[in-house]
Amino acid sequence: MNNQVRHLALFWCCALPLVAAACGAESPTGGTVVEVVEGSLLSVAGDGQVGSLGRPLSDSLIVKVADPSGNGLRGVAVRWFLSNAGMVSPADAVTDSAGLAKVLWTLGREAGTQTATEQRVTVRASVSDVGSLIFTATTPSLVPLIDMGASTYFGFPGGLYPGGNVMPQQHFDAGRAFAAAVEPLDVNGNPRTSGKYVLLSIGHSVVQQVFCFENPCPSFSFMGKALADAEVESTNLAFVKGAEGGRTTEFWDSPNRPDYDRIRDEELEPLGLSEQQVQVVWMAVNNRVASPPPFPANADVLVRQFGNITRALRSRYPNLRLVFLASATYGGYIERLERVQEPFQYESGFTMKWLIQAQIGEMASGGTIVDGRAGDLNYNTVAPWIGWDPYTWADGENPRSDGLFWTFDDFQSDGVHYSQSGIDKAAGLLLTFFKTSPQTRCWFVTGETC
Repeated sequence: MNNQVRHLALFWCCALPLVAAACGAESPTGGTVVEVVEGSLLSVAGDGQVGSLGRPLSDSLIVKVADPSGNGLRGVAVRWFLSNAGMVSPADAVTDSAGLAKVLWTLGREAGTQTATEQRVTVRASVSDVGSLIFTATTPSLVPLIDMGASTYFGFPGGLYPGGNVMPQQHFDAGRAFAAAVEPLDVNGNPRTSGKYVLLSIGHSVVQQVFCFENPCPSFSFMGKALADAEVESTNLAFVKGAEGGRTTEFWDSPNRPDYDRIRDEELEPLGLSEQQVQVVWMAVNNRVASPPPFPANADVLVRQFGNITRALRSRYPNLRLVFLASATYGGYIERLERVQEPFQYESGFTMKWLIQAQIGEMASGGTIVDGRAGDLNYNTVAPWIGWDPYTWADGENPRSDGLFWTFDDFQSDGVHYSQSGIDKAAGLLLTFFKTSPQTRCWFVTGETC
């Protein structure tokens, strides 16, 4: 063999194996194959990682090209080919002085074979005269938090609260107490039977869609449904639309952000209302640019941002009692790559869980901060009481335990914004929640008590 020719061709997930050929010959796949010195292809590192769909793995895949004595061969061009298993970078890697070549593998957006608790993406490599390698990465199944049971996601347990889906009693009782404290106030914040209490929406365009996105509010929106429902309180309860398209976390994380002035000047005052009367907030926000994996990097950032936002809300609205966090809906229909998509939509549920958990832990420990990401969430001083809205994430058309699912037709063509059917479904879930939750029904439904 020509020891000066060291071009090694690797084929990942090829339908046909690469057959040894002379220099310049055609392979069965149509590519040109050049012979390599006799040796071995060895897997050094990177196999068996756990990662997120559509995201780079934490560690590089490393192979070694060695001669029969085990010495690394330098300068061998190792070419990686994939079918539908994502991408590797760089596509062509050259072995170093130790005979090593490494690439970064970004997993595909579609899951491979699904086992009991994992989704698997398998990569195959065939090398002329050297053998083949298989690199495998697993991606945890995206199971709704309410259905996770004893399973975990990257080692983190599910459930809406610590230990499962049942709200801890202390938090439950505190929420009911704050709900009972919601009362009609005048514009100066003084109790008055003819006054108002405001339910305000905060967040981006999807929140705007569900709550109410035009005047008059469509009948399939939340406000449209609520205003037409004879059971919903209609004397003192006021609905105010604060959400606006594109308003991600950085628009809400300080009480000095301009959007709070916009709500005061353009939404509250024209209705004869004031910031003193805002007592309940329904909120969904996300960061504009998601932090890179691995999990929980982005969720950690969001916990910090959500902590800042809840404190900003309490600062801006001094009589704010309750904040309900709106979970993200399924993002698997999102087509534009620049959009935040799965698994970030799913993972944002852990942000809500951990923020609420931080408040539960702080109050259970007598006001000692237990989560440095979230900061101080004491609902007796700097923050409102924080709870879930109707957790709405479901794995597309796969129904979760309570039957909820989302179809492609529930979204517009961008896969981000709801269609009319999606708005109707999300708004219906929200209306039912406010009418039935022990922390909402006493101020939302006529004749109910806490």
